[in-house]
Amino acid sequence: MSAITYFILMHLVFHPTQDNVDKTKQELIAADREFCKTVTAKGIDGWMSFMASDAARLGPIGSKFVTGAVNIRKQDSPLFANPQVKLLWEPVDAHAFADGRSGITTGKYRLVEKSADGKETTKSQGAYVTTWRKDTAGWKVIFDTGVPEERK
Repeated sequence: MSAITYFILMHLVFHPTQDNVDKTKQELIAADREFCKTVTAKGIDGWMSFMASDAARLGPIGSKFVTGAVNIRKQDSPLFANPQVKLLWEPVDAHAFADGRSGITTGKYRLVEKSADGKETTKSQGAYVTTWRKDTAGWKVIFDTGVPEERK
């Protein structure tokens, strides 16, 4: 392989086109929306179906990480224990890294409780950041955290 051919190949591999970056960003937004849809339908099992086995979660900023699927399930199960309470979110932006296999989404979340009469009340809301890695099974969450808005 000539040096010129090698240079061109390396440039293509390590410098993705804007079209590829935009496509990856769209994939990330779609994965995040599917994540929410799956969690709404399946609760903790839906939540865990998107978590990589080596994922990390961070509760309050400045706290310790919770790592690994078993520990994340243990920590997050109470959030999904009440079927009348739903965690809903919508991504507002995504960033794709040059490798095309990792990226970040951010957006707004709401924790909503449905009363016996069908009325929904927002218990908590805020912003979140989710970091993703693409593997053979698709996009998986490798890091997730949220920050609640201060109550006024």
